[in-house]
Amino acid sequence: MSLLGKWFGFASDEVYDEGIAAYDRGAYDEAIEAFESCLQDSNDPNISRLARFYMVQSHAQLGAAAFRRGQYLIAGRHYEEALAFSPHFPDLNLNAARAYRELYQQDRRDYYLRQALKANPRYFDAIVFDAVVRYEKGHHAEALCRLLDACDLSPEVQCDLFMSVLDAYEHGYHQQAVQNMLALMPDGSGDAQVHVRLGDSFARDRMISDAIAEYEKAISLAPNYADVHYKLGKLYLDHGHLEDAALAFSEAIQINEDYADAHAQLGVAMRRLRKEKEAQNAFRRALELNPEHQVALRSVA
Repeated sequence: MSLLGKWFGFASDEVYDEGIAAYDRGAYDEAIEAFESCLQDSNDPNISRLARFYMVQSHAQLGAAAFRRGQYLIAGRHYEEALAFSPHFPDLNLNAARAYRELYQQDRRDYYLRQALKANPRYFDAIVFDAVVRYEKGHHAEALCRLLDACDLSPEVQCDLFMSVLDAYEHGYHQQAVQNMLALMPDGSGDAQVHVRLGDSFARDRMISDAIAEYEKAISLAPNYADVHYKLGKLYLDHGHLEDAALAFSEAIQINEDYADAHAQLGVAMRRLRKEKEAQNAFRRALELNPEHQVALRSVA
C-alpha cells in the first residue's frame, strides 16, 4: 500500500503530525508523502503552509544527502522539487546549480546560478561558485575578480584561501585553482539555511524562543551571515533584550560594515539602553550609508 493510501481516512492535522514525526526522525520520503496528502486534503491554511514548508525542507535534505553520496542526478531532482514550491530560495538554486555542474549540464547549471544570484546578489557561496564556473570556461581574470568580490564580504576568513587560488593560477595549476575555490564553500548541504528558514517561519508565527534557537543554530554553522545576526537582533530588540540586540547588530556590522539597517537598529538599541552618544553615532553612520533611511532620519539629533 502506498503511503498516500495509508493516510486515507485520517484528519489532515493527524497526517501533518505524522509528517513532522517522520521529518524529525529523518524519514524524509515518508514525510513528503504525508505533507503532499495534507496539501491535497487540508482546508486549514496554516497546516497547508507548514506542510509546504516542511516538504521543501524534506526535498532539500534528500538532495543534500544524494549530493554527498555523489548521486547528482537524484540531488538535482530533489532540489528542483523543492524549488517548484519555493523558487526564490538562493541556497536551493545554488545547490541545484552545483548538482548540474557535476552532471556537465551547463544550461541548467547556469540557469540555477543566475537564479541564486538574482535572489541574493551578495550571497557569498553563489559568488564563489560563479567564479568557479567562469574559471572553468577559461575566463580566468573574470573568475579572480568575482572571487575578490566574495572575499570582500568576509576578508578576515577568506584571504588565505584566495591567495592559494591565485598561486595555483599563476603556476598554471588550473584544476587545483578550481578545487581551492570549491574549498571556500560548504558541502552543499545547506544546513545553515534550513535553520534560517525555520527561524523565519517561527518568527512569522510569533514563536519567538523557537525562532531565536534556529537563528543561533544557523549562526553556529555559518557565522559570517550578517543577515542572520540582524534578524536575531531584531527579535531581541522587539522583546526587550537590549544588550543581546546590541551585540547581534554589532556582529552584523562587523561582518558587513556597510549594513545601514544594522547601524540604525543598533542606534535604537543604544538609545533604549540610555547610551545616547553611541546611539547618535550609529544613526549618523546609517545616514552616511543611506541618506533616506527612515529610522535614522527620525532619530538623529
